[in-house]
Amino acid sequence: MVKVVAISASMLALIVGIGWFYQAPKPAAPAGIISPIPLVPASTQPEPVTIATAEEPNGSQTMAPEPPRQMTERSDFLSLAPGDRVSLQGGSSMSALEDYVVAIESVANQPASLLIKGLVEGGGAFIATLGPTTLNIFLQSDKGLMRYAGADFNGLLSPLQMINLDDDIRQRPPPKVTRLESSNRRAIE
Repeated sequence: MVKVVAISASMLALIVGIGWFYQAPKPAAPAGIISPIPLVPASTQPEPVTIATAEEPNGSQTMAPEPPRQMTERSDFLSLAPGDRVSLQGGSSMSALEDYVVAIESVANQPASLLIKGLVEGGGAFIATLGPTTLNIFLQSDKGLMRYAGADFNGLLSPLQMINLDDDIRQRPPPKVTRLESSNRRAIE
């Protein structure tokens, strides 16, 4: 019994010690040591670049970021790399085409396919799968969902619409039942 109490007390002390260790304040970094800044998600809108020059009166000029590359063919997706900015067009036959600018975040080689992920400027997500002969694209923005699936990409995405499946099942008419004639019925009785 004494052993059980001793073991229980030592386990309790160990747990309290570990809890105190994680609760204790961290010591301040000594002066002169640079600690890394925590990573913050980057804005989806690139910042203008300022370049110092000697010709300008104030010594600097502002340059806009490089315009996004228009994606018009399936083969354009083969040369994408993280950090690229691309432009895709989407819309239905009833509305005007809209441009969607995507910042590519990752390009991963999967077995027999290429998986491309990105962020849509202004909010949204992008994912594309490039297979040996096909291309599948899903783009989500505040304007809706756009998609493409096929082999002959021409640069246009079409809206993804909800399908009402309530009427998807065909109801068969009930089978017709024929009555027995009364003469046959009497013969059976």
